[in-house]
Amino acid sequence: MRTMKLSASHLEGVCELWNREIGSDFPLRSRLLYQNSLNHPDFLSEGSFVVEGTSSDYTVGVVISKVQQLGKGYISVLLVDSSYRNLGIGGTLLKLAEKAIKDAGVSSISLGGDSGHFFPGVPSQFMNVKRWLENRGFNQRGNTYDLLGDFRDKVIVEDDIGPEVRLSVAEEADLEDLLAFLNLYFPGRWEESTNRYVTSGGTGREFILMRKLGKIIGFCRINDEYSPILAGNQFWSPCFQERCGGIGPLGIAAPFRGNGYGKAILLAGMRVLQERNHHLMVIDWTSEVDFYAKTGFSIWKSYQLYAKEDYS
Repeated sequence: MRTMKLSASHLEGVCELWNREIGSDFPLRSRLLYQNSLNHPDFLSEGSFVVEGTSSDYTVGVVISKVQQLGKGYISVLLVDSSYRNLGIGGTLLKLAEKAIKDAGVSSISLGGDSGHFFPGVPSQFMNVKRWLENRGFNQRGNTYDLLGDFRDKVIVEDDIGPEVRLSVAEEADLEDLLAFLNLYFPGRWEESTNRYVTSGGTGREFILMRKLGKIIGFCRINDEYSPILAGNQFWSPCFQERCGGIGPLGIAAPFRGNGYGKAILLAGMRVLQERNHHLMVIDWTSEVDFYAKTGFSIWKSYQLYAKEDYS
């Protein structure tokens, strides 16, 4: 077996490894793999490796690492072929990734949850690795969920929020104001992902904007297969035979919360997706299960958050 740094020539083999091991639950497309690894600005080449078997076209292990400018390290993917487990491959890949992240000046690691993540944490299906992770210094930090709503036979009716508030699909001319709004009220990941959307050619059709007296006070992102960047709520849409839309993130500026605006903009996003013939909808990476249950969403996938602090 050979261990090498991950490169574009390995992506086909990594995609095949992924799909034969976990593709029934998380079907991976080459577009998504490239988008969230080599083509992502946080990708850490020095901490991303593949292991090949006796045949150079058969990948048996992979680790993908990232480091954010804010000084956070991530293991985005760590996967070993089931026929090659208990041989130390996973432990070796983890040590290589940890060393590279440490050499980058970062002393903490999260499993998933990175910008351009594949998973927000460890999928609950893989909790057989819990002891393996804990033996290597990782601790569980909570739970999060992907939700699914089926609206094939439902009429979505928006809430009445009064004449001063207007909801509309964003246009390209609105994107500068949207970024300014996010910078003011939601700086960080949401602003970063929206800026990447804009620089990737986004036209605004993926955003519902809420304005009060002409000023943006809230937003809701809606995604489908035509979006320039595959969003988290679109990652696993190949699980379905029908087209599936995605909702989120969603945010209302702090001074305007408590008026039912969050539910109103959610319903508006759902209605637009339904008009675009997406009657199955996914909300990814949320703990707000009760809030979304009010509009017909329920838990689809579960994840456990794991992190390791000040490792040596």
